[in-house]
Amino acid sequence: MRNNDFPDVNDQLFIPEMNNNKWASSGIESFFKLSEGYRWTASIIYDKIKESEQFYKPFMVNVMAFCYRQFLELRIKELTYYGKKESYVKAEYDQVHDLIKLYDKYVIDVIPLINTNYDKKIFSIVRNLLLEFNSIDATSMSFRYPVDKKMKPLHNLLNFDIDNFKIVMDKISNFFDMQRQELEMLELYNKEMEDEYNRSMMDY
Repeated sequence: MRNNDFPDVNDQLFIPEMNNNKWASSGIESFFKLSEGYRWTASIIYDKIKESEQFYKPFMVNVMAFCYRQFLELRIKELTYYGKKESYVKAEYDQVHDLIKLYDKYVIDVIPLINTNYDKKIFSIVRNLLLEFNSIDATSMSFRYPVDKKMKPLHNLLNFDIDNFKIVMDKISNFFDMQRQELEMLELYNKEMEDEYNRSMMDY
């Protein structure tokens, strides 16, 4: 709980810790920490809502949905970037919020470089779920703000089953975890090949 104090002239928000450890997420290497952080936060919010749904739902459901959406967007961008990097093509991702545009680019540009025998059925199922999310929030604004610039509601959801939402989001998360594991295996393989090449050059 917060106390009743007001800011004073000596207050600062961001001051260094005394131990000088670097833990704040910043830079391309922090992609996973940030995407996973949004997922963890959404899960923690869900657990909090379940403590007292009648009280917490109106305040916290949008925040939970926003965090899950941020997880999805960042995870797809993360997979796209590292998938291209480990496939030795220009490592980049589209600077958009649209989940379908990001996902389709990932499937078209990255997946064939990693696994030509991928299960098209599961990829299609995931796309349909992302399309459903996108239909409500295509720009990452619908759960972030209550209204648009014209003061109109950003979504028309009266309610939704948060238990079902959490179950399906966990399934989607498992799918993207599997994608990340494949990239980690590729990264390990590339590292082994690089080390072997360097050893052979030294011997030569």
